[in-house]
Amino acid sequence: MRIREFSITRYGPLADAGRFQLAGFNLIFGKNEYGKTLTIDAILRFLLGRNIKPREFERIERVTETPEGYLILEDQEGGQIKLPERGTVEDFMGLTPADCRNIFVIRDSDLSIYNESGFYAEMTDRLTGLRTKEISLIKEGLRRIGGITPSGMFVDNREEKLKTRIENAGRLAVRIEEMSKRAKAGGFDEFEFQWEMLSEAKAAVSQKIKDLEDARKRERLEAGENALENLKGSLANIRRLIAYDHDDKQFWRDCEKDIQRYGREKEEMLKDLAMKRQGFKETNDKLDLKERDFIILEERKKIVDEEIRPQIKNYERDRERLAGLEKKAAFFSATGKISVILFGLSLLGIFLMPSPFFYILSIIFITMAAVSSIFVFWFVSLRADVSSTLERINLTLSRFGLESDSIEGINLNIQGFGEMYSIEAGVLKRLGIERDGAGNEIKRLEGMVSRIEKRINDIRDRLAGLRKKSGEDTLEGYSGKLEEKKGYEEALRENKMLLESLFGSRPGTIEDNISYWADEIRGIGFFRDKAIGIKYDENALSKLKDEEGSIKEKVEELGVKITHFKKDLDEIEREANKIIQTGSEPEHGHGCEYEYGCGHGHRNETPMNLRFTKGNENTRRGFSDENEYIFCRMYDDLIHVRNRLSGFVMEREKSREAVLNAISIFEEIETEEKGKIIDLFGKDSNISHYFKGITDGLYDEVLFSQETSKIEVKRKDGVILDAGKLSGGAYDQLYLSVRIALGEKLLKGEKGFFIMDDPFIKSDAERLQNQIRMLDTISKSGWQVIYFSAKEEIIAALNEKIKAGLVSYNVLKIQI
Repeated sequence: MRIREFSITRYGPLADAGRFQLAGFNLIFGKNEYGKTLTIDAILRFLLGRNIKPREFERIERVTETPEGYLILEDQEGGQIKLPERGTVEDFMGLTPADCRNIFVIRDSDLSIYNESGFYAEMTDRLTGLRTKEISLIKEGLRRIGGITPSGMFVDNREEKLKTRIENAGRLAVRIEEMSKRAKAGGFDEFEFQWEMLSEAKAAVSQKIKDLEDARKRERLEAGENALENLKGSLANIRRLIAYDHDDKQFWRDCEKDIQRYGREKEEMLKDLAMKRQGFKETNDKLDLKERDFIILEERKKIVDEEIRPQIKNYERDRERLAGLEKKAAFFSATGKISVILFGLSLLGIFLMPSPFFYILSIIFITMAAVSSIFVFWFVSLRADVSSTLERINLTLSRFGLESDSIEGINLNIQGFGEMYSIEAGVLKRLGIERDGAGNEIKRLEGMVSRIEKRINDIRDRLAGLRKKSGEDTLEGYSGKLEEKKGYEEALRENKMLLESLFGSRPGTIEDNISYWADEIRGIGFFRDKAIGIKYDENALSKLKDEEGSIKEKVEELGVKITHFKKDLDEIEREANKIIQTGSEPEHGHGCEYEYGCGHGHRNETPMNLRFTKGNENTRRGFSDENEYIFCRMYDDLIHVRNRLSGFVMEREKSREAVLNAISIFEEIETEEKGKIIDLFGKDSNISHYFKGITDGLYDEVLFSQETSKIEVKRKDGVILDAGKLSGGAYDQLYLSVRIALGEKLLKGEKGFFIMDDPFIKSDAERLQNQIRMLDTISKSGWQVIYFSAKEEIIAALNEKIKAGLVSYNVLKIQI
């Protein structure tokens, strides 16, 4: 059994550090204040639950809360057990908290054994089948049985003053002998004879009363048996018809009504659904048609928005520009014409009278004419372009019937088209909304129909279950069986009332009362053959009781004469019972023949203590052996009381002698059994083998001293040392060897785990390597090692094995 993994989500200040999956050899490193000790404490609480004791695990209660998380144990076959939800290791492995403290868990670098000698004795008992503790308990039990002290004397303590009782018994026996002689001399025997005669007369009357009482009980028995048999039969039939009840009948009827009602609702909804689907189809068809038409409108609108409107905007801009250039164009046109005329005149002047002046004027006028012509040409071209733009717009719009002779008309036509587009878009949106609304309504109705169908199917399933449960196919058949059950229930009530009137009842079920009535009937079963042929008569019984009362009065008269002697008898009775018993007295109904004057604490005005029926041994009921109550009512009882006192003393003496002999035998066995503890130790023991290996042969043998109940070690030079005199490192190595060897014996071949908190903190480097090798060896043999450490040298010692994957390495990373 090993720890497969654990996770601690919260434990006091310790927060969630993640999940730890463990291998055969594990090193969990945590610096100081990183929760190493709290992690070990939480693992212990997972393993041991509430069985942890502070005296075995010190400071375990510094965090009082239960850790949150889990721990998974895995056996050799791969089966897993999750703690703490499945229990503790004591439930599954039989490991006690002491086993964990002294073998499998090393906390605070402490390898010592708690309650060392007692633990070895207990281990020896468990491994070899010895019972040294039980022998000690048996010896103590024998002393309690014999009522003796360890020295062999009778006890005389507050609980049991046996010695004083034995001494008082001797003195009371002497007193009884003297009192017997005085009674004989006073004629008490004659009074007793008369009392015997009256007792015989009373016995005859009592027998007749008893016969009538027996007849009454016999008749009660017969009536009870008949009623109980009838009740059982009715109960059996009711159980046979247990599946039939009024609630199920009403449920059956309600189910049939619900199926009809839901069926009608379903038909109405299906009609409505058909109408909604038809309306949806019509709306959807209209919407499809509109969507096709709207696609054409959208294409037209796209052309208008993307092509026509920019052209219109350009046209309007150019037209405004032409309007602004109109006056300039007229000016440049007139200027050009004048400049041409003046240029002609300048040319004429040059021919007539060549002069630089005319040359200059001709250049000026030709330039002015050219500029004016260019501007006029540009203006005419721009006006032609504007007209061309309007024609292109009309050409495009003519496909849609939106053309016009003027730009204003075109804008009006486009505006009208936009309004028509908006109207059609609104119609399309409205139809879409109508279609979606109709679709949602159809879905709603379909959901309602589906839910109604589910309800109908559920009701039919439940109704089918009721038919299967009852075996009836019709409500009429079910009702018939229910009426049959009702008849059996009425018979059950009648017989139950009769049984209650005869025997009463107790809280609980009818089965509890059947058992109770059966016990009551069995209790009076012996009256079956009593008073055969006698019929109970209330009047005859009353007369016999009156006669019995008359005899009692005569006995009381005789009792007055012997009252004083009876006081002495009562005192003898009280003292004898005080000596022999522990103070018990019989309750009323103790076997006394009369109900008054019995001397048992139920006295009436008569000072007489009447004697029991003949033969006191037949009337002392309710007590046995030493606890049998001693009665001293008449002269003859004195001898019996004296004999009982003598027997009490003799029995105690014999008991003491037998107990002392038995204790002597058990002491010899105990001495012999305690010697077997040393079998756990010695030269050939596993403890010696491990310790010798871990110390490189420095010590040959580990011994156990019976005188001191302590461990000793033998060096290779033959010197024997007490374990307490070893160095700190050797001491830890010794007790690690003890733990490993005891763990192997305790688990009987199955491997377990060791949880270690820096167990080798006192070892030097060389011994530390030996100890690490030893842990590696036991890990390879199947043991699991979980090594918690805050020392860097441990990481260094295991570094190669960690890199090789032979040691699983985890680090506690959350500081607390």
